[in-house]
Amino acid sequence: MKHRVFLLATALVAVAACTARWPHLATPPTPSAPAAAQAGPLPTRQPLATGATLLTLSRPHLPVAAVEIDLAAGAARDPADRQGLASLTADLLDEGSAHHTGQELAAALESMGAELAITADHDAVHLSLRVLKQDLPAALDLVAELLRTPAFRDADVARLKEETRAALIAGEQEPNTIAGRAYNTAAYGDHPYGHPANGTVESVARVTAGDCRDFHRRYYHPATMVISMVGAIDADEAARLWNDRLAGWPAAPAPLPPLGEPPATQPQRVVLNRPFTQTTLILGAQGVRRDAPDFFATLVMNHILGGGGFGSRLTTELRERRGLVYSIASWFSLPMERGLFTIQLATQNGSAAEAEAAVRAEVRRLHDDGPSEAEVADAKAYLTGSFPLRLDSSAKLASYLLFMEHHSLGLDYLRRFPELVSAVTRDQVAAAARAHLDPDGLIVVAVGQPPEAR
Repeated sequence: MKHRVFLLATALVAVAACTARWPHLATPPTPSAPAAAQAGPLPTRQPLATGATLLTLSRPHLPVAAVEIDLAAGAARDPADRQGLASLTADLLDEGSAHHTGQELAAALESMGAELAITADHDAVHLSLRVLKQDLPAALDLVAELLRTPAFRDADVARLKEETRAALIAGEQEPNTIAGRAYNTAAYGDHPYGHPANGTVESVARVTAGDCRDFHRRYYHPATMVISMVGAIDADEAARLWNDRLAGWPAAPAPLPPLGEPPATQPQRVVLNRPFTQTTLILGAQGVRRDAPDFFATLVMNHILGGGGFGSRLTTELRERRGLVYSIASWFSLPMERGLFTIQLATQNGSAAEAEAAVRAEVRRLHDDGPSEAEVADAKAYLTGSFPLRLDSSAKLASYLLFMEHHSLGLDYLRRFPELVSAVTRDQVAAAARAHLDPDGLIVVAVGQPPEAR
């Protein structure tokens, strides 16, 4: 599906230094060239004349400029009866503007060798651009055009609505999609994070081109925009480029209301019987905010439990010892408001009860007994050693700068991360496990044909 991002997928990439994405890294990598991202010049931060925030990291040796843009126009702003509106509006941005058709925009970008992607999640619309430095001004002309004056032509809206409908129907045959939706609903309830980011068949059918225009008029403004640029460009040049292209964009009609803290999660069980040969299991509960005082202890704790790939307790117990799963992971999602703590796996239907019981036992063991000193030392070495891999391209750096800005981590965070992790103690990790792991308070979603858990 075009430009589609689901919450469970984005959760894996949003967690700072979450190593579940690289399960093949069985030993801490040795930081080499990528470590320069931490040792080089600090990024700059400056407000633009229109109210946008600009982050710039100069890398004179890089021929390709990476641009990342976030606008606070995500699915959490959807009207209750128009779920999927934010996502559809984002999908339509590059389908045509007031001056160019979608085909013309695509051809112009292709002629430069530029790569453009637009996605939406609950918090924001994300635009990513990769282009040669020499073509950056022309590419930004097109980006500003599609952001400021999208056409929302009736034919394009109808076509993308039908594509979305087809994808939603297809998603009902995908166990991860089914489980993820049910889990978000169970965890967040009526909070905007509990609504499906891409809507439902019924809600998307109600969306009109006029709805997209109204949504764009209300939520697409420079004051809701954060821009990150990495490449052979300095802060002054970057500011000139953007001030020229954003000048005259009308201010937002009113400040955006806060989303509010999600409600506390409650233990519950959701079983969705489907004719699958495996059962997809999601177990979880409320997580932590990124500004939690024990965040780094929680990061280390999660790595030990299920975020560390083959070295984690969950993988060791359920895969290596019991042979119940091919893969299993745990993570803490970090949206703008408080996220979730999640464990996800798939197993044969007949072993679903055993797998769930084994997960609970590992959660309880870490909660009750804490980690060993060796586990904490290994986790810290891995997290600090693998962190440069998150920064080994201009695209990764630009994306991470946005993460730093959204969570107020400071411009020197890339340098401070290793020492912040290294300072974590075993006692702090044990305390984080007691605070954030509750084997009796978990939401459980099972999709397949599972027997009753024992």
